[in-house]
Amino acid sequence: MKDPTIDLDIDKKMNATLIIGCPECKRKTKLAARNAIPGKSISCLCGVSFNLSGDALRPIQRSLDDLQRTLKSLGQ
Repeated sequence: MKDPTIDLDIDKKMNATLIIGCPECKRKTKLAARNAIPGKSISCLCGVSFNLSGDALRPIQRSLDDLQRTLKSLGQ
């Protein structure tokens, strides 16, 4: 099975949400980033279950780290 696609959305209140695309039907599921831990099982409405892997979450973590550094530099 293919890995799910994962995008990051940050709202106006700086809450991060992962938009996870099902590897089978491509339906999007939202998950608060604070609840995204490697190994967490996600179930799609189509019945497919898949686990979040550390490799899939690594680019999201890099994006959050970059955002944090940018926000710190703006505050100086």
